[in-house]
Amino acid sequence: TCYVTPLYSSCPLFMLTPEEIGKEQEQSEPSLLKDAWSDIQGLIERLSYEPYMDDQMEMEEIYLIIEDLIQCGGFEQEPWEVKEHILSEIYQNNYYVDYCVEDPMEELAAAICSTREEQLKRADLMMQIDDDGIRKEAAKLYRQFGDLEHCARYYEGYQGKEQEPYEILIEYYKDADREKAVRIAESAIQRCKIDQTSFFLFLLQDAKDNGDEQRFKKLMQSARRRKAVNMEKIREKHR
Repeated sequence: TCYVTPLYSSCPLFMLTPEEIGKEQEQSEPSLLKDAWSDIQGLIERLSYEPYMDDQMEMEEIYLIIEDLIQCGGFEQEPWEVKEHILSEIYQNNYYVDYCVEDPMEELAAAICSTREEQLKRADLMMQIDDDGIRKEAAKLYRQFGDLEHCARYYEGYQGKEQEPYEILIEYYKDADREKAVRIAESAIQRCKIDQTSFFLFLLQDAKDNGDEQRFKKLMQSARRRKAVNMEKIREKHR
């Protein structure tokens, strides 16, 4: 059985003008998601009075409501304004981790967006949050749904050890600013020690495209000396 709560008008229709009736009817369009979220907020408020979280009944109720919502689906029929409000509250409260319900909140946030456009709007909301973990999730969403520009903007100036941010930046700049993409790949070789294969593949191809045989040979020699390079992939690509 799907989650349902009764809906009612805030004012008897016979007391309203025709214009107000139309507005009232529009506002009273059933939204199971909105009603369920209202109940969840009531449960969160009750939990806020608890001195500590220890498997309170309200936590289980939140799990069940969200599980029911996701099983029922139909989120494509819900207005974006409702989804936006819920997503904003989830992210502003860091998935309500303080109330030990972060897992279902993450599942709900991922489930309610029905289109690519809504997923990208969700990423925009996440980017507004002052939490690097949430913003990193947003960058992954941008990449997943084909908005490489916003994804690259998040990683701009990255100087860490992870491979993926450099690959994202190179992918974005290789056509828009080739020289910058080359600089990023060269920086990645110095900083990323896990797997440098993709960076050498890009630099070797760039040297070949520019007809720079000397640079190509130097890069190949450098690649052979590094443990973090898969030479089989290099040889396969540049025989």
